[in-house]
Amino acid sequence: MLTKYDTEKLERAMYDFNRATGVSITLFDLEKNPVTFGGVGSCQYCASISGLKEHKQFCAKSNSELLDKCRKSRQLTKHICRAGLLDIAIPLIHAGEVVGYLMIGQIKQSPSFPEKLFVGGGEVYDLLRQQYELLPLFDEEKIDSIINIGTMLTKYIMLENMVHHQPSRISAVIESYVDEHLGEHISIDSLARKTHTSVSGIYKAIRQSFGCTPGEFICKRRIKKACALLADSELSISEISYAVGFTDAAHFSKKFKTACGVSPLKYRKSADN
Repeated sequence: MLTKYDTEKLERAMYDFNRATGVSITLFDLEKNPVTFGGVGSCQYCASISGLKEHKQFCAKSNSELLDKCRKSRQLTKHICRAGLLDIAIPLIHAGEVVGYLMIGQIKQSPSFPEKLFVGGGEVYDLLRQQYELLPLFDEEKIDSIINIGTMLTKYIMLENMVHHQPSRISAVIESYVDEHLGEHISIDSLARKTHTSVSGIYKAIRQSFGCTPGEFICKRRIKKACALLADSELSISEISYAVGFTDAAHFSKKFKTACGVSPLKYRKSADN
């Protein structure tokens, strides 16, 4: 998909959020690249840590792991980063797919400086400790309010088309072809022939548009169709597994549970209720 950003609206929305809450906010694309607006950046404490050679890689890894968890769960995800601060990732959802993330963070929950992470003393240690102590302390009630506002902001961003996704020609053809042939074996070669592009072009198009490999994309579409059949048809689980392209019902159940968190049977019962 081609991603377009309404920079004027995003700058204003993110600036207002930062000014009202006092916490950092960053928009990330599917490739986990930060899309910055309005000059909303790191606090001085985090900037100092990122400048340390031995800690810089851990900051990037921490962000990447949080966004991966958010994408997999498709829900708000939070963790304590290596610097001892709370970070929160909220997925942006378009047409049932994660298309980006809002990361809210650098939130100080504990008054205690994480000394075990910065042993050895010295001027750097003293500086980090001073910067940490200057950070505002947030209680659970205020953090809950920040999370609620952040969640509403993601919905507002998508409702106002601040992040607009438009399928490229190749991506649209791939998506249509896969959906029409879910019950069949779908090879990368068949997608290449259908779109009149190379195999490497297929990998690139799917990665750019959907943020995954061709195999992962096909599996997602199969699981999505299976969800619809489980909710709206009387087909057995075995029949559904074959209908969406799985040759083995046990393998289908395993993939379904990994993707949805519950077995096909529990999903159907939940849909019925």
